[in-house]
Amino acid sequence: MAEKKEKVVRFISRYLSLRIITKAGFSREVDGQRSSTAGESIQFEQGVFETSDPEVVKYVEARPEFGKHIQRVPDNVENLTKEQAEQFQSLEAREAAVAAREAALEGKEGQVTANEAGRNEDDEEDEDEGDDLETKTKAELQAIAEEEEVEGTNSRTKVPDLIEAIRAARTDTAAFTD
Repeated sequence: MAEKKEKVVRFISRYLSLRIITKAGFSREVDGQRSSTAGESIQFEQGVFETSDPEVVKYVEARPEFGKHIQRVPDNVENLTKEQAEQFQSLEAREAAVAAREAALEGKEGQVTANEAGRNEDDEEDEDEGDDLETKTKAELQAIAEEEEVEGTNSRTKVPDLIEAIRAARTDTAAFTD
């Protein structure tokens, strides 16, 4: 009978000396003699545990720590230390990455113009008018409409409608003055 070579499964843990108790040990006294029964456990060495026992693999994967503090190493991973470092970055490294992403977002937010903040791109009209109304915020547009006594606008009027109403009022005023 040919001997089957069992597949070795590797797990990594963020804790270098993690120990998982699979069967608790206990002590008992029989006829005045104290006897201890050793328990069973899974011990990670330098954050790595290897087994070829399918029952142990199932047990580890069923643990609540699996996926959070314990990961199964894919078969194609050769450099386990690099994989372990990528899987379980230190708190400082994760905080630095988050800080870098936040700084990038703040930079992008600073580049947002009033035009982008005030309305959607699909609401845009021709910007050939040269009156720079597209760069104004809704509050600024409402102030212009009030100042120029544009009719039919209120606080619920959308930015594209405000721009259109201001331009229409200016066109009407220009027609009367010409």
